[in-house]
Amino acid sequence: MAPITVTRAATWSLPSCLLASWIALATSGCESDAERARHELELGHEARRGDRVAEAITHFERAAELDPSSREALIELAGAALQQERPERTIESLDRADRLGASSAAELELRGRAELSLEHWDRAEAALGRAIEADPGRTAIHELRGRALAALGRREEAITSYRAAARVDPAMRIRVELARLLLDDEEASGASRPCPAIEPGITHLDREGVPDGADSCLTAPGAPCAPRVEAGELLFAARQSAAEDALPALDALIARTFALETARAEQCWPGGAAAYTASLGPSFRGAPPGGQ
Repeated sequence: MAPITVTRAATWSLPSCLLASWIALATSGCESDAERARHELELGHEARRGDRVAEAITHFERAAELDPSSREALIELAGAALQQERPERTIESLDRADRLGASSAAELELRGRAELSLEHWDRAEAALGRAIEADPGRTAIHELRGRALAALGRREEAITSYRAAARVDPAMRIRVELARLLLDDEEASGASRPCPAIEPGITHLDREGVPDGADSCLTAPGAPCAPRVEAGELLFAARQSAAEDALPALDALIARTFALETARAEQCWPGGAAAYTASLGPSFRGAPPGGQ
């Protein structure tokens, strides 16, 4: 029988293949936890952009487990949890993030939103107040803080917050909520203010507190306008661009404004209510302006 000849190439062919496999396996296993966490974050961002919130939360949770020092993973998890209406999870994630570094205005706003959804009004107000200190120009923070303050019964502060929001963003929802608060304030304190030195039927009460030379309260920030006067101007301005389905609610608030105006006239002058109503003209009497 002829001897078997084993060449060097044949001798090393099998171990070389195994070595190559081992090298590939070892290389794939060398990815650090931080790199794997970054990959999970990217997958989470992609899922969230596709509105797959539950999937995004899973990826953000994995990223936070792989890299406990990643504030980004915790903040993204907090935001996705709130999007899924899980405010408790949002607050838990933000608490963990706070232990790793100071919160930004956006993160404090996120905490405020979560606390608001849980009706933790005082905690929401505290978080949003800190957010305003960090970034006063964020409109949403002023609006959200106004909601918290109104719920706490701190009406004057709530009005100040909504005014700040309206200066940056004159959106209808902000102006209407501000008007509602102003009407509440008029009902609570209007009777305690001194009567203006005007006569009903000659100078309308709808300019009470408007400075001479100013067109309106809205063009004279800081003017001592009567709350109902400012509310009326906000509501009329909102009505000009309101959708048809928003008109009934606006007109109900405008009717409330006229009722307060009439009561003010009667408070200040005997027979003032009738004189004031007559001064408005037939299209306004006893009804909201309805498109006027």
